[in-house]
Amino acid sequence: MRWCIAAIVIASAVVGCDKADDDGLQACDPFVSMAEPIELNTIRAIGRDVLGTIYLADYVPGTWDDHVFVSIGNELHRRRVLGGGGGSDGTTEVTMYIVEGNPDFNLQIEVTDGATRMGVLFGEDVDTFEIGEQGEELEVVGADAIAGMTLVNLPIHVDVEYLAQTEDGRVLVILRPTDDWDYEDFRLFLGEADALDERAIDSVVREKDGGTTTIEFELDGAIATAYFPVMYGPAGFEHGPWTLTLADQTTDLTELAAIPQPAGFRCLAPAG
Repeated sequence: MRWCIAAIVIASAVVGCDKADDDGLQACDPFVSMAEPIELNTIRAIGRDVLGTIYLADYVPGTWDDHVFVSIGNELHRRRVLGGGGGSDGTTEVTMYIVEGNPDFNLQIEVTDGATRMGVLFGEDVDTFEIGEQGEELEVVGADAIAGMTLVNLPIHVDVEYLAQTEDGRVLVILRPTDDWDYEDFRLFLGEADALDERAIDSVVREKDGGTTTIEFELDGAIATAYFPVMYGPAGFEHGPWTLTLADQTTDLTELAAIPQPAGFRCLAPAG
């Protein structure tokens, strides 16, 4: 099994924050990057290379919430997992991560009859590799090897999930965090490019057909529906016509490649 994450990087104008207006909106930059604290989950394995660099993988049982950390000095820095996979032949269970770096690298963990091996392979695009024959085999160590080390999370980056223009020229921008996101994390902005106001999202539904997504949000005192269908064609998965429906009137959305500039965002003020 293999999964991957793709990111779209969009530049935005940085604007200062202000007090909320009568609509509960305030000037903001929704692309601001920051880092939140993080704690270790269930440790899958810890390894150390010949230079003393620590590699650690953890996970939340029953989920895809796997993390990879690499040491820098006395800190364990989380690295973005770009993809990976795993499996078992009945004797050996293999977990492999494709990890963002300079260059990207593969971290592989093998468990056979309770015995763990780890290996790291830089700069090659492979599904799995032979630990001990490719890359470097790591010395498997215990949790005492990371005692007193500080965890450093990834900065919160923001991706553009959908970007479109309405028939009347307004811009629709839907954002989500690059990492650790769920549908509750979607944010929707609509308006002229220099007045993109955040709208409250009521629901996000994504189907298992490749990604058809329906988003209901509040607009002008009513519920509007943005619809982003996905279909399978000769070239693979591709999106069908995007639409916006309000008061039983449906209009087309035109996909945009970049947010028109200058862009100005106003965010809903936090409750309380």
